Amino acid sequence: MCPIHQFVNLFVNYIGRRHILIECDMKTYNFIFTYAMSQSGYPSDKKCESIKKLENKIGNRQIEKWTKLDKVENTFIGELVLHSCSISEKSEEAKRIVRTVFEEMMFEIEVYSDVTFTIAMLVDGLGEYLEFNA
Repeated sequence: MCPIHQFVNLFVNYIGRRHILIECDMKTYNFIFTYAMSQSGYPSDKKCESIKKLENKIGNRQIEKWTKLDKVENTFIGELVLHSCSISEKSEEAKRIVRTVFEEMMFEIEVYSDVTFTIAMLVDGLGEYLEFNA
């Protein structure tokens, strides 16, 4: 391909991507979610201890723009910044963000293989509730 065609292709790709970014501006969404922790696989004393360690980790974790409710057990409220365009993509992005936060905590205290989270979440403007595991 000649240099002129390469330049034209690069320019068209750049404009196309920029146009998508302008249309799909990031936006802040309010959320509420609750979670339940359970032992992965067969129950054991070690897994029970892992859940206790993780409960302490969650209780002490400060996450920007997230608040753990004191009077409603295992519930967070807050804001998520989503960059995706469609509602289904935004839903997947919201799940990915929350799942990542919980998975990072599990890895930090090495309980990833012992504990499973089930999360039910509502995100303002995204329709029906989301239910997923971490």
